[in-house]
Amino acid sequence: MPKNGYHAHSAVRNECMPGAQLITTGHARRLTGLTMEQFREWTGRRALIPADVKPRRRGSPALYSWETILLLRLALILRDRFRLELQAHRDLFTDLGTGLRRVSFSSLWGRLIVLDGSHGWTLHDQRYWACTGESCMVLVLDPHLEILAAEFSEVQPDYPKQMQLFPPLRIVGDPAERPRRPTPSAASIKDRVRRVR
Repeated sequence: MPKNGYHAHSAVRNECMPGAQLITTGHARRLTGLTMEQFREWTGRRALIPADVKPRRRGSPALYSWETILLLRLALILRDRFRLELQAHRDLFTDLGTGLRRVSFSSLWGRLIVLDGSHGWTLHDQRYWACTGESCMVLVLDPHLEILAAEFSEVQPDYPKQMQLFPPLRIVGDPAERPRRPTPSAASIKDRVRRVR
């Protein structure tokens, strides 16, 4: 088993999804909260939300991205909390998966997915979103992102680096220990004044 459930062969990943990190079936299932039977049913038999990389041969693991794990977590909430029949909304999951692959992980913090009755969805900033009075379902992403961020190294928040305003100054320990300039004596000051005149 690969360390921490991550697939060791990034070359497989690079062929299908360059630069992205994939995890194996066992680790992916644990992150979704599904039973093994449900996981196989949703990702394999019914192909509701298929694996990113299918097994190459019998006994080899399928591979999953953070986007697919997020979709599976959201599908579980829609089924358990909203009693939604998932197979009837298969196109919604396909569309959501395509949309999630177009945005960065860090851009999803503080966002909501709002599902309307016509199988459509929109992404909103939760600080500014307000219900318009139309019927919809709202899925908060942050709890899922926290779990995924802890498991996928590629999705750690990517904050822009702050530009440097002032050059760094050299700090020399305690002010009492700093070398001091010799203070001129009163006699040497008078001597300098006489020379100037």
